[in-house]
Amino acid sequence: MADRVAHGGVTMNKGTSVLHSSEDSLLSPFFGANVPGEKRVVNTTIHPCVDLSRTVHACLDDKSNRADYCTPSISRLELCLRDNKGWKSSSQ
Repeated sequence: MADRVAHGGVTMNKGTSVLHSSEDSLLSPFFGANVPGEKRVVNTTIHPCVDLSRTVHACLDDKSNRADYCTPSISRLELCLRDNKGWKSSSQ
């Protein structure tokens, strides 16, 4: 029988648990098996216009959202967005 250990007033069984084994249990059909899955590849490719977007937002913040003072930055961002209209990230 497993040893019993008290943790802050709660008594817990010390020993192996079906939740910590890598084998299927009765709950596996509902919650999946307790085995590590495949690692997901994280998309590290960012859109080419991200820096221009940040520049536009910084300009708008500095100028109290008055777009007429940020026209050059906005124009460069619009041109970049048009040039990269069909852009897709590497994970798609």
